[in-house]
Amino acid sequence: MIERASRNIPIYSPQQWAAVMRSARTQPKPYQVNELNHNDFIDFMVLGNKYMYFSLGHKDTMGENIAWSKIRALKFKKGEPMTIFLKYDYAEEYRSTKLKKATKGKKVEKLAKMYQTTLNISSAKYADLMQLCNANLIPTGHQEFYLSLKSDDKVDYITDDETD
Repeated sequence: MIERASRNIPIYSPQQWAAVMRSARTQPKPYQVNELNHNDFIDFMVLGNKYMYFSLGHKDTMGENIAWSKIRALKFKKGEPMTIFLKYDYAEEYRSTKLKKATKGKKVEKLAKMYQTTLNISSAKYADLMQLCNANLIPTGHQEFYLSLKSDDKVDYITDDETD
């Protein structure tokens, strides 16, 4: 539905996708879209390392080894915090695996934000985007997002040669 809603609408910035998603469905009610920024992501690595044990040879509830590289969907339920639900194919039912507690009796500390600032993009990508802005291929009213991006030579990115 979202693809159909965006078909005839020129989209110049990521923020426009939220409006397209909301308008993609009107019945029974529009999609609820929660816009996130870098402050909304929590670093759960500390929690996982400190309180849960998980190994690569972990088995699911069917007794099969988990093929991490083949997982297509993960689901977590608030009522089952020590269980991970996973799928290898979108059409199949979720299977699950249990986490094991690594330590006992410790309180959960306040979790830190994953990103303190916005993420940088590669310098090459930034240069390409600035070229599009300078040529007015991205209209002036939509350039603010791209002008606010930060770039870094250390950021890895995939070139066209690497995708073949």
